[in-house]
Amino acid sequence: MLYTGSQHDNDSYDEALIRDYYSGDYRFDSLRSGVEIHGGRNIYRRSVDNTVQVNPHITFIFLLKGELQFSLGRQDYHFSTDQGHCIMISLNDQTLFRRVTFAGQCDEKVVLRGMERWLKDNNTQDALPVDVYRQTVRDWPLTQTMQTGCEQWLAACDDDNLLHKDMLGLLLLNTTWQHFMNLEEGITSALQHSLERLLDQGIFDIQAMAETLHMSVRTLHRRAVDQLGKPLGNWVTEQRLARAKCIMVKQKKSISETAWLVGYQHASSFIHAFRRAYGVTPKAYLEAHQGQRKC
Repeated sequence: MLYTGSQHDNDSYDEALIRDYYSGDYRFDSLRSGVEIHGGRNIYRRSVDNTVQVNPHITFIFLLKGELQFSLGRQDYHFSTDQGHCIMISLNDQTLFRRVTFAGQCDEKVVLRGMERWLKDNNTQDALPVDVYRQTVRDWPLTQTMQTGCEQWLAACDDDNLLHKDMLGLLLLNTTWQHFMNLEEGITSALQHSLERLLDQGIFDIQAMAETLHMSVRTLHRRAVDQLGKPLGNWVTEQRLARAKCIMVKQKKSISETAWLVGYQHASSFIHAFRRAYGVTPKAYLEAHQGQRKC
């Protein structure tokens, strides 16, 4: 039997009430900038069917794992992922919001709210090259940068440095907003979008990429040059090595493990490619960046 209630929803930010229907490591923050962020891992104690009227807002939901099911007005939405997904909700009018969860359901997510506060000035909205409210719900695969941003914010749960926590939240917001703007303006092509998703899944071989995208290797190479502005092999190598830097610095993985995570079977091949791209070995790079918070 579904439980219904007007206040029992994660977006209400009343932790005492919310804890009544889920368990897990979940936290809430209100940044000094006015942005609200919450996230963590949920295990729902009981099924919930909850409908509330929500005010105009812009929300980014980073669904790291699990399912998300909701309705806005008469439109139903359902998302499910093991690899990560970003959902953007843009409302410029009051709307009925219905959230449905089921007992035993698990999810892991981060939610950012408050972007609209920068758009309240009509001059600001008019200056934007895109119509933010043209589409109520947009979604795209979680990029590596967004994934890292969510992980960094979640890892700062016990950090007493409020400035650092605000910085992490706003950095994630800025990264996501820029990605949204790029998608809307066509800067990030559909092909690049698909290729980044394949890299997130650990697919680094061009033949495997072509098969997954249902095209020939020759066609994939041609489209890559047209849309990425460079040969596909060069682009893939750049992406792998960029990810490797973050894995070594942020996740503190060994050079051998990092090489494997970005698709190199032998650490020697990874070291050679890294040195050719950046002029230093991975070991020298790590020594130069010890204690650095960004990569």
